[in-house]
This record gives sequence, C-alpha cells and structure tokens, in this order.
Amino acid sequence: PSYPTKYFGCELGAQVNTTNEFVVNGSHDSEKLLNLLYGFIRKFVLCSKCQNPETHLTVSGQNIKQKCIACGYETLINKSVHRLTAFIVNHPPDGSNTTNSSSKSSK
Repeated sequence: PSYPTKYFGCELGAQVNTTNEFVVNGSHDSEKLLNLLYGFIRKFVLCSKCQNPETHLTVSGQNIKQKCIACGYETLINKSVHRLTAFIVNHPPDGSNTTNSSSKSSK
C-alpha cells in the first residue's frame, strides 16, 4: 500500500504519510484518484507483454525487475518512468533484495 500512496503524493504534489496509516493530504476528486490508480497499475503492476497483473517486483542493486508469473516475461522498469522508482529502490518489496537476503541466509 505504500507504493500507490507514494505515487499519489508524487502525482498530486501532496504530502503523504505511510507510517501507521496511508494518508494523502488534501482534498482530491475521487475520479482523479481513480485515474491515478489506473496509471500506477499500468506502469508498475501490469505485464508489458501480456497485460496480466500477475507480476512480481524485485530490487537488485539499483535495478527494479518485473517478472510476470503468467507468461514468464521479465523486464527492467526504467527509472525515468516515474519518481516512484527511487522510493521502490530505497524501500524494496519484502524479500526482494537478493544481496541482503543471501548474506542473511549464509549467516
């Protein structure tokens, strides 16, 4: 939930809070928020090959990799797609940073 919230904040120029609750400050039209959510889904959730939402994001170093579970297509998400990519690199999905998880498992 922190990724769409941060995406809304970037697109709306609003402050967001993602600590305990996911809050976008300000008064925003529900239709605008819905359109922004669709934009987030197109850029970060749907597979660029088959348009299936069954994708998995992993962060390795400074790269964000998207793998489709349905068709097996793998691609790197371009960092210039959106400012949210910097947030994703700094706050990777659970279990996605392979360098940290492998060093922890070796200990």
